[in-house]
Amino acid sequence: MKPSLQSPAVKVSGLSFTYQDAHTPALTDINIQIPRGSYTLLLGGSSSGKTTLLWSLARVVPEFHPGEIAGKIEIMGEYNTSRSPQEMAPYLGLIMQDFASQLFSSEVATEVAFLPENLGLPYEELARRVAEALQMVGLSHLVGRDPQTLSGGERQRLAIASVLSGEAPILVFDEAKSDLDPAGRRQIDELCGRLCRGGNTIISAEVEVEEGAEADLAILLSEGRIVAKGSPKEVFARPDELLRCGIRPLDVTLLADEGDAPPQTVEEALQYLKERDIHPHPKAPDPKSAKPEGEVIASLEGVSFTYPRSDAGISDIDLSVRRGEFIALVGANGSGKTTLVKQLNGLLRPRQGNVYVGGRPISEYDDAELASMVGYLFQDPDHQIFHEQVKEEVGFGLRNLKLSEEEITSRTREVLELMELAELEEEDPYSLNKGQRQRLALASVLAMHPSLLILDEPTTGLDYLEVRRLMSAVEEMNRRGITVIAITHAMWLVARYTHRVAVMSGGNKVFDGTPEELFADEELLSSHMLSRPQIVELSLRLGRYCPTVEEFRRTFTWKGA
Repeated sequence: MKPSLQSPAVKVSGLSFTYQDAHTPALTDINIQIPRGSYTLLLGGSSSGKTTLLWSLARVVPEFHPGEIAGKIEIMGEYNTSRSPQEMAPYLGLIMQDFASQLFSSEVATEVAFLPENLGLPYEELARRVAEALQMVGLSHLVGRDPQTLSGGERQRLAIASVLSGEAPILVFDEAKSDLDPAGRRQIDELCGRLCRGGNTIISAEVEVEEGAEADLAILLSEGRIVAKGSPKEVFARPDELLRCGIRPLDVTLLADEGDAPPQTVEEALQYLKERDIHPHPKAPDPKSAKPEGEVIASLEGVSFTYPRSDAGISDIDLSVRRGEFIALVGANGSGKTTLVKQLNGLLRPRQGNVYVGGRPISEYDDAELASMVGYLFQDPDHQIFHEQVKEEVGFGLRNLKLSEEEITSRTREVLELMELAELEEEDPYSLNKGQRQRLALASVLAMHPSLLILDEPTTGLDYLEVRRLMSAVEEMNRRGITVIAITHAMWLVARYTHRVAVMSGGNKVFDGTPEELFADEELLSSHMLSRPQIVELSLRLGRYCPTVEEFRRTFTWKGA
């Protein structure tokens, strides 16, 4: 991408902001210049200030979220302080992290038409923009559908289309690819490239370095300050600093000796390690995925389900789940993953086939009994949090089970300690950050002592440190015997944590085996737009399977290791 030589699209000078009633600034002395036609990657963990910075560009801060602001912001050569968020719309389009809050229409095309309609455009121009925006995100075939019947990834693409239809020269993405499958992410990345080549300026906030390797500029934020700025290659070469900021670095950058420029691609890592005489450690075992052989605790037999007024759903699914397994469910957006797991907890009932939990047909359970056996963590924790105090949130389900207050107190204390929330038991859940709310929602599920725990994209919107904290707790519960099914697009999570993986495509189960078997099947990965984690790709190129960097270091030895 070739940035324009004109004045910057965005210029921020000495920007600081403190939210009303907050004790510490959300942003401190931010200075950046973003050229027109460029692509900027904004990296940072939770509470780093990414969202506040993007909101300030769009005047969402301080118009809708009051506080004390200082410094200057220029958008397309003009200060934005004299404009309202509505007046900024023709200049800057914002896709928010909470994309669902941007959707409010009952039909796909109507949703995309809302912004150009409010710009007062004639019908012919409005129709052109709607059609082009839907085509750009691959949703043209969903015209006529209610957004509430779409998958999470499809709704996220719809939110992007609803902003693209405004044709603003500057587009700001706040983790706008978080719910997308790998194919969807690549599609949006390619779209960003085309838009920049056409003159648009893109600013994309992310918690994954792999999301912005093609960017012109990378900016790393921590605690409201810029801690690194440069090309992606320069910023990605600082893995220790990325980790401190809550960002998972590229796997292969963690293999370099201190003082060496770290490799950033698998090819670079192969060259680096071969120059240092890499070979398998003579005593290293060949790592294999564990296969728990416990009793079957849940199963689907020939299960089919189709949503009303839609052909979406699942078809003829057979699946047996054994005690102690940790299963990943992967596949494209709309492939049927969530539809499948909702058969197990009764949120959806099959049109055909049978579902068994604990050896009994699911129809024999009442809702409370089933909820105590099959725990479900929604993708958005705010969909299952409604009490005004952390400990009361955890205790709610336990009281529905008619447990004694002594037992409720004991279980509440146990799960809050496991989730590192014990010191917050008196707090309002909505005063917690996203990662803490996710752990609270999980605590309220685990307190019920379910035999089966279902996680629907549990790590969306969390930084790397929060993901590791959450998954460590889940891993501990799995070690204690709880069976886990996790829906995810994060293939590194599949490699690191799970024993088994099932791939869904078009409502059908097309693969069921170990992660090692999946990652060895290049044709399957390619046909379903799945990818190997960097460390898995590197280890397979060297003749072994290593799901993590730690396993790679135990398996291989080289000079400097």
